[in-house]
This record gives sequence, C-alpha cells and structure tokens, in this order.
Amino acid sequence: MGVPALPHRQAGPQGEQGPQGDPGTDGTDGTDGTDGVDGKDGADGSDGLDGVDGVDGVDGKDGKDGTNGVSGYEVVTHVSATVAASASGSDTAACPTGKSPIGGGVSSTPTSFTLESSYPNGSGWTVTALNTGASDATFTVYAVCALTS
Repeated sequence: MGVPALPHRQAGPQGEQGPQGDPGTDGTDGTDGTDGVDGKDGADGSDGLDGVDGVDGVDGKDGKDGTNGVSGYEVVTHVSATVAASASGSDTAACPTGKSPIGGGVSSTPTSFTLESSYPNGSGWTVTALNTGASDATFTVYAVCALTS
C-alpha cells in the first residue's frame, strides 16, 4: 500500500481537483436604492415665432347721442366807474341779448380791492368790491356768456 495510515483525526494530503459543479440558482433581487438629488434647471429656451394675427372683431353698436355742449361762448368785460379810496363799488358786465352768464369774475390794477361779492344776476355778472387803497381806482368785471335753451 502506498499511503501510510494516519492517526485518528488528522488530515491527509490534498487530493486532485474535482470536476466543476453545476451552476447555482439566481439569488433574490436586492432592495431599490434611494433617489438621487434633483439636477439643476436647464437654461431657458429661445422665444418662439409670433403667431398669426387674429380676425378683426365685429363693429360695436353706435352709442347714444350726447347732450348739447356750450355754444355761442363769449367773454364780456366792463370797467367799473371810479371807486373812491375806502369806499365800495358795484358794477355788472352784461351778456348780449339771447345769452346767459355761465361764469364770471373780477380783476383790478392796482390790486387795492377786497372782493365783497361776485355772482350771476340773470343777464350778466355782478361784482361788489371795497377799495382798500389810498387813492381812487377801478376794477374790471368779466362775464362768461353762452347761448342757453
């Protein structure tokens, strides 16, 4: 016999390599990994081409006629009689026949007058003013007149 006997529980020399075994069965799938971090936004795209013009809309209905405006507008002026120093004077700028006052006012040079009243009187504009200066002076009354119906 060519191989001597070994004492109990001792390993003998390694034998020759045996034939390759059959392939094993596939293992089970692993669990999914966690999602990755979102990537950066991409650059904006270029503008698209202009669209085709739309069809014109239908014309709207005619509006109602408006009320008549001012006609026959005219400014009438009248220089007052001389007003003594420290005295009041009153005068009127009269509208032409057929016209009515729609506004009015007063001016003076020098500006030594204090206005006491300024009002329409039906056919013109009347002003009363106090001469606060040291000498006699005049003022000018203005009537804004227009045709009224």
